[in-house]
Amino acid sequence: MKKLLVLGIALFAAAMFVMPAAATELQLGGYYRVEGRLQSNPNLDEDNDAGGSAWRHRFRFTPALIVSDALRFDFKTDIFDGTRFGTRAPTENANNTIDVDRLWMTIKTSFGSFAVGRMAGGAWGLTFGNDNEDYDRARFDTKFGNVSTGIILQKNLEQDWGGNGTVDADVDVYYLYGVYRADFGAIGLLGAYVNNKAVPTTDSHAYNLLPYFDLKFGGLGVRGELKWATGESDPDAAGAATTDTEELAWTLQADYTLGAFTFGGGYAFVQGEDADPLTQTVSNKGFGGLGDDWDLFIVATDVDQVVNANGFGVLDTGVSMWYVDAEWKINKAWALTGRVGGFKADEVAAGVDDAIGMEYDLDLAWNVMKNLKWRFTGGFFDADDYFKSQGITNIDNTYTLRHQLTLSF
Repeated sequence: MKKLLVLGIALFAAAMFVMPAAATELQLGGYYRVEGRLQSNPNLDEDNDAGGSAWRHRFRFTPALIVSDALRFDFKTDIFDGTRFGTRAPTENANNTIDVDRLWMTIKTSFGSFAVGRMAGGAWGLTFGNDNEDYDRARFDTKFGNVSTGIILQKNLEQDWGGNGTVDADVDVYYLYGVYRADFGAIGLLGAYVNNKAVPTTDSHAYNLLPYFDLKFGGLGVRGELKWATGESDPDAAGAATTDTEELAWTLQADYTLGAFTFGGGYAFVQGEDADPLTQTVSNKGFGGLGDDWDLFIVATDVDQVVNANGFGVLDTGVSMWYVDAEWKINKAWALTGRVGGFKADEVAAGVDDAIGMEYDLDLAWNVMKNLKWRFTGGFFDADDYFKSQGITNIDNTYTLRHQLTLSF
């Protein structure tokens, strides 16, 4: 990875020297973030009261080489991504010291723009259900008045190359989207077709629809998003049964701003697995079904916390959650937010309690100066009886404290 980074920087530098100065511009961007985290009893087990505290950091570098008004390259790399202070293990350094994530080019024309390369994906509408990871894509985007639209071809897995004797053993996703934007907000619809041949002896495909809205009427804001999918998995073997796949997840949210105060709340639902052996629910396969980026609660929905980890995130129970919050913008520099939420499993076996727990969070943000921000977040999770089904006899509560200092440029 170090060689790749050095090569990338060398290419940027070389381009700056050989191209006309008037036609070439190098824009720099990114941030450096230092984070301290204290975690108490993440196993929720009174008999195994693990926990600890650590510092970790990340330097994110996002330069753009603008060749002309119509041509540009974008690049993203992370240095020390998630690396803990005091860690010198060779495996961690190899994985996290330099992580080249994205590199893509964009070509602008009079009728739209083309982009191809490794770029951001997994993000649509609200942050609910998003993962915002790195995907290999080719896309075309254009605009007609207030409507933005485009098509995206995405390669999730490539297995045809290399002489493995298989044909069409890939995973491909095809997207078509449209978004209408006006003064009152945005309304969008994304459609996707997934052709999954990761297992060459099984033909799997799915159709996805993801509508969303994010509207503002004076001090009132309302938002919502739905993820619905249907498909099937059809083995080639004679007599093998075809399995239907389905997915359903949605959220509704609202807030009202009154002077320096904003009051809000919302509800989210992720469908769980039912008892039909020929129907597979796929909503809850990762990140608790709520997504990697929807980090409303530091304990329950942060990517490495209770709902997204601790066994729950890889089960098929589904989840429903509600929350209410209030934000006080004390002044231009300080803001204080409090949030309360409850979580239940959607589908559980007979005799299993569906109550996952309650969480209480407090978040304090300070804009120290223009490009420097400090943030403190604390969360207490009151674990409930659902976790008895995870083999935890003596369930105990947990809390997490985190502070971040971020310098952006």
